Amino acid sequence: MNKKGLIIILIIILVFAIIWVAYDMFKPEAADANALSTNLTDENTGLDNYINDLLSNTVGNEIGDAIQNETAKDNESREDEEKTEVPSNGSTTTREEKAIELTKKEWGSEDGVYFVNESIDSQGRYIVSVRDKETTGALGYYVVDVDKQLVTKR
Repeated sequence: MNKKGLIIILIIILVFAIIWVAYDMFKPEAADANALSTNLTDENTGLDNYINDLLSNTVGNEIGDAIQNETAKDNESREDEEKTEVPSNGSTTTREEKAIELTKKEWGSEDGVYFVNESIDSQGRYIVSVRDKETTGALGYYVVDVDKQLVTKR
């Protein structure tokens, strides 16, 4: 081996040694499992407090959850009753379908158009648009109050 090859090998060894020392200095150290905590007089004090807080919050949350679930069920059943009507022919339709049907009657001919429920305003009235089948452009907008069966052009 010549002198240049020996110098290159020594430089490589020196670089690896520097990298190893730097890694050893900055690597994270594992936590000591036997380290003593000086701020707790009894090891179970923190655990007891945590369990007590957890149980008191759980009992309070269970009661609150039960009340919320009961209220949600009541609201859902009321909404279902409001959304579904039974017309004289015996079939069941939703309020949205009823709004579209009222708009169809107001518009007249259904040739080349279709009807879309765009939204419901804050007063519970439906905004129904009449759209062209070819261009999907809005030809007209209607505000429909299903309860009063009132259809007004917007």
